[in-house]
This record gives sequence, structure tokens and C-alpha cells, in this order.
Amino acid sequence: MMTVIGSVKGSPGVTTFALALAVAWPAGSAVLVEADPAGGDLGGRFGVPDQPGLTTLAVHTRRARRTRPGRPEPPVAGYTQRLPVGADVVIAPAAGRPAAAAVRLLAASRGLGHGDDDDTLIDAGRLYEGSPAWGLVAAADALLVVSGADLCAIDRTVAFTATHRGIGPAVAVVLVGGSPFTGRELTAELPVPVAVHAPTDRRAAAILAGHGQPVRGWTRVGLVAAARTVAVRTRRPEPATPTRPPRAGPDPAAPHPAPAGPPGAGTDTTDDAWDGTGPGRPAPATRGAR
Repeated sequence: MMTVIGSVKGSPGVTTFALALAVAWPAGSAVLVEADPAGGDLGGRFGVPDQPGLTTLAVHTRRARRTRPGRPEPPVAGYTQRLPVGADVVIAPAAGRPAAAAVRLLAASRGLGHGDDDDTLIDAGRLYEGSPAWGLVAAADALLVVSGADLCAIDRTVAFTATHRGIGPAVAVVLVGGSPFTGRELTAELPVPVAVHAPTDRRAAAILAGHGQPVRGWTRVGLVAAARTVAVRTRRPEPATPTRPPRAGPDPAAPHPAPAGPPGAGTDTTDDAWDGTGPGRPAPATRGAR
């Protein structure tokens, strides 16, 4: 499964949220690919080299397409660096020109060597038609548009999502930071579901920026906890395990008294949440921490 994370304009924290998503992904099974045509940030943040990385992945992918047409492309996992925060990342060059050239090659392949059982996260940076990463957006299974929750950011995100929600992937918005609007107002304004409204979390942001060491429990609250909510909703569910047929017993259709419980027990409200597969009612947004 391939999920693209990007923004419409400005710097709402796409790379930071994409890295939080990789950290929070169930079982740590996702690979994050820096595919921002403007250049990568994570190599500089954590002092890791960009080789092997995006450039070598792009070159080997192009070579495989030319010499072995129809065969699987190089797996993304073979080009990753393990970051101290616990995420596997394909590092992009910091300079824009080589990064854009590599992204353009990968977008032409559209496969990224990820199989049906692999989870690949793509940090595409700023989203616009004509971006070298646009081919990756069109080939993705899900698109998460990261946006601030102020008036200007919401207006831009509304315009973008209203225009591009039919491009192919399921589209949802990730709101970050505080807002003068209520959650109900925000979800009513946007034409696509809100995956989550992540709070302002300076501690997690500093750790994800390479400015601090991970501390105990930092992934259980705040930004990373919000990212986990998105990961659980986005990730393709595991195949159901076959079960044995029920044993013979009393007639299941026979009436029997239900056990007593507190009011509202057994009520399932998960249908109200975006599940990463297509249009649906927005997930309830929460206001950012002040």
C-alpha cells in the first residue's frame, strides 16, 4: 500500500508528520520515502548519508525497467537508513536538482517496488500539478493533505481538495496546530474527510527534528498518538484468519437474556471515521493543544 503525504502551500510540517506516521505505523512495518522535489531534510536532521537512498533507488529502478521489463523493481526496503526515532527512511539529497531528478524517475515507474503486502509512505512536499512527484500521487492508494487550521490554510486546502479529490487515491486532510474554529466547523467546511486534527506537540516535534533524544512514552501522546490514529485507519487490514465451524449446541436463534451493562455499551461509532479507502463521513476533529 502506498500513501502520499503532502501540503498545498507553506510549511505545515509535512516531513515531521510523515516521520511521525512512520514511527507510529503498526509493527513498524512502513518505509518512508523522501520524495520532495525541493530536497530532503531528514539526512541533515539526523546526520545520516543519502547513499544508499533516493538517488540510488531511482537509478536502479530505471535500470531494472530497461533490462528486465515486466519483472519486479528493486524493493524500497533495500535503500533505507534506520533513524534514531525508530523509522526506516529512504533519504533524499538535500539539494533540489538531484532530488527532483530522482523523484521524476520514480514517478515514471509508479511502482516503487512495493508489493501488495508492503506499506510505503511518500513525503511529496508541496503538491501541485506539474510537480515531479505528481505521478506518485496519481498512483497512490491514499493521499493525506497536511494543513494548518487557520483561515488562509483552510481556504487553500478546500480549493485543492475540491479540485483533486477524484485524481485516484482516497483523499483526506490532516489538520495540525491550534485553530480559531471548532472541530465541527472545520469538518463541515472541508469537502473531504478529516483524518485527524493533530495537536501542537513541541516535544515530539523537537525529537522528530533531531534536536532531542526519544524519551519514555513520547510516542503515546500528542503528535505521534495522532499519527497512530491515521496509521490504523489507513493501513490495509490483515487477512482474516479462518475459523473452525461452530460446534453443535443450543439453537442460536433461541431468545436469551442479554447481560446488563452501562448505558451505551456495545455502541460502535467507528463508521463515522475515515477508513483510508474512500469517501466517508469525516472523523471528529479535536482542537489543538494550546
